[in-house]
Order: sequence, then C-alpha cells, then structure tokens
Amino acid sequence: MNSRTFRALTSVTAVSAIALVLGGCGSDDSSSGSGASAAAPAAPSGGAKAEGKPIDACALLSPDEIAPIIGVRVDGRSGSTDPSAPVCTWENPTTYTSVTVTIGSTGTAPNNTLPPVPQGFDARPGPDGIRFPMSGMAEFAAADRVNNVQVAVPSMPADQAESTAVDFAKKVSAALDR
Repeated sequence: MNSRTFRALTSVTAVSAIALVLGGCGSDDSSSGSGASAAAPAAPSGGAKAEGKPIDACALLSPDEIAPIIGVRVDGRSGSTDPSAPVCTWENPTTYTSVTVTIGSTGTAPNNTLPPVPQGFDARPGPDGIRFPMSGMAEFAAADRVNNVQVAVPSMPADQAESTAVDFAKKVSAALDR
C-alpha cells in the first residue's frame, strides 16, 4: 500500500470514528441528566472557552512543532467550514504524512470528561484521561469538547505516533483551556 492510499484510508477511518464517537455523545441516555453541561466550570475570560470566541485549530500547534514529524515545514490547512468544530491538517505534499487536529463541538465533553466509548467500538486508555480510538490518534477532552490529534506517519512505529499524538494533545488542551 503506498503512502497516499494509506493516508486516504487513515483519514476516512478517522473521520468515520470521530463522527460515530461524537454522534454517541447526544443526550439519548436519560441517566446522564439534563443538567450535566450546566455544572461545567465557568470559562476564564479571554480563553478559548470564552463564549462566542472562535477557535483557530491551525493556531494551536506551530509549523515548527509539526515539521520534525512530517519532514517538512508547512502551514496548517483548515479542513472544516464549521467554525464551531474546527479542523486543521499539516501535510507533507510529497509523502502525504500528516498531523491533524480536530476540535469537537461545544458540550460534547461536559466538565472536560470524555463520554464513554460507544458500544461496539474499542479505545485503549492512555495517560491523563486521553484514549486511543485507533493507532496514532489521541482523543481528549478540553474546553468541554471531545477533541483529537492524529499523527499519520506510516514509517513511524505505532507507540511513537501515539506518544507524539499525546504530546500534541496536551499542548492543544492547554491552549483550549486557557
């Protein structure tokens, strides 16, 4: 499988997994109560959690942080037209390796807690409340949203890709929760 095919397959799988996980975050479960999001702590003024402040996913990590991973310095490219759920991808145009940051919709992780994994899906637990729904992807809660970072570098060992994704997730989380 060439790297372009791998990247396309990885992206489709990631988007499908994200959609299913986020789709499972609705309020169909009556045991969760309707006041869960009302108990969320107030956002600090000026932070990404501030009401109405748009999030620029491409500003959460710098091209210089991404370059050692994908092998070239490139600017991030927005992959979403929905300002409430921004996406940014930094992609090497030669190898198609990439890092993608996906910010979920507000309220998908009340109190900065990931919801349970939907039935029929697996996700391995990671450090600091992060989980791995697939190889190279770290899913985490920040700014009361389910978010993820995917490191799609086929030549990178899976444990290194996950470690890199965790490092980026922690940086993104810190920026979102300011």
